[in-house]
Amino acid sequence: MLTFHPQMFVRIQELSGPRAPQPLPLQNGFSADWLYRVLGIYNASESSDAFFILANDRDEI
Repeated sequence: MLTFHPQMFVRIQELSGPRAPQPLPLQNGFSADWLYRVLGIYNASESSDAFFILANDRDEI
């Protein structure tokens, strides 16, 4: 299910270590100094995982 919340913003904080998710967001178009509007939230019904849909500074989704 894809939902939209018009007032949700996030700040990007990069995880470190060998199990950090790839690609690293701060090296791929995001900035730690900005808040980003969440364009959508995807939650697969068969799992408890949630994914935020964002656009970075290069207008990539």
